[in-house]
Amino acid sequence: MRCPGQNGYDGVNMGQGQTDTNSAIEAMRIAGFQRMTPAQKLALAGALSQNIRQLALAGIRLRYPGIDEREAMLRLTAMSIDRTTMVRAFGWDPEHAISSLR
Repeated sequence: MRCPGQNGYDGVNMGQGQTDTNSAIEAMRIAGFQRMTPAQKLALAGALSQNIRQLALAGIRLRYPGIDEREAMLRLTAMSIDRTTMVRAFGWDPEHAISSLR
């Protein structure tokens, strides 16, 4: 852990609006975002969203080895849609799903 105050990082207080990034680097990062066009920002957000989906799917496949693609996608969807909607829209209950290898 760094010493308090070193490079703008106090090692303890990491609340909202605080960062462990050096303040000069943070300013460069923000300036880079400010130079981006709306289309570039949208593309970046889309890429980040896709990366998160891929990480979530990898986690699902680790927890449920051997499931098929449909069940993996249903489990991914169930992470952001309530149970009632999952049952109504997909006929699949995440609380009572039995993966293919259980």
